Amino acid sequence: MDYGLKITGNVRVFKKEKQVEDKEKQIKYTVSDYWINVSEKLDDGNYDNKSINLFFKKGEPVPSNNTIMSIYDAWFFLTGRGKYKKISIFVKDWDYENTEAE
Repeated sequence: MDYGLKITGNVRVFKKEKQVEDKEKQIKYTVSDYWINVSEKLDDGNYDNKSINLFFKKGEPVPSNNTIMSIYDAWFFLTGRGKYKKISIFVKDWDYENTEAE
């Protein structure tokens, strides 16, 4: 028996690349951040958004920025330490949403 929540469904995913410097090794490298937004519509018509980071298996394909992906197998886990600890999602199996059926 597996224990825990499994995540499936279609979501819009965002991607941002940033430069990170390792001062000890004196090198810079590029890191890609992936996330989805969970939104709530406010009474004034605006939205309150909270992002959740997505992680993918190293070496596997990853989605492009601002695209809709179909998640087939994913789960929650914790990232960070101390006051920076937060809920993230590990995506094991996904594909781009099939828009031909619409």
